[in-house]
Amino acid sequence: AVGWMVAVAAWMVFFQSGCLGSDPGKPLTVVFDDARQISVGDNVYSVGADIGDVKSVGLKGAKAAIDIVIDTRFKDAMTEGVVFHIEQGQDGKRPFLVIDLPETAGRPLADHAVIRGREPVAAAAMRELSRFFGGLTGDEGKAKGQEARDGLSRELRQFRERMREVPPEL
Repeated sequence: AVGWMVAVAAWMVFFQSGCLGSDPGKPLTVVFDDARQISVGDNVYSVGADIGDVKSVGLKGAKAAIDIVIDTRFKDAMTEGVVFHIEQGQDGKRPFLVIDLPETAGRPLADHAVIRGREPVAAAAMRELSRFFGGLTGDEGKAKGQEARDGLSRELRQFRERMREVPPEL
């Protein structure tokens, strides 16, 4: 009877460890200039759905490397053209990693592929310039500030469109 219990226990450990061909998902590494408080265990989102997890955060050269695993159910969506970026949480919540899927899927990404994430520099620069121009006084200052904000908004939209066409690089 003891041998039987040992056999059942061994089988349960074997089964739960994934040794029967369990698919662990798609491991990827996303590289940013700054990991912006992304931590091990954080969720990875796409179109509002939790599709993966952060497994480690470290360095790859002088860049922040975020190792993630995409859930098996969504791994086929990880193709060339996906865009990774970090969004700031609202109301004091922590930042989180987001994946924007391309309209048309490209070739599948290889397991352990290293992808360059998009940095939020343009949006941050826009906010700072808007604050500066918004602080001008008088009618002329306000008019120039509005003109500058409109121009920057136009430039930012064009920049975002161009960035969607640029393949991620390290």
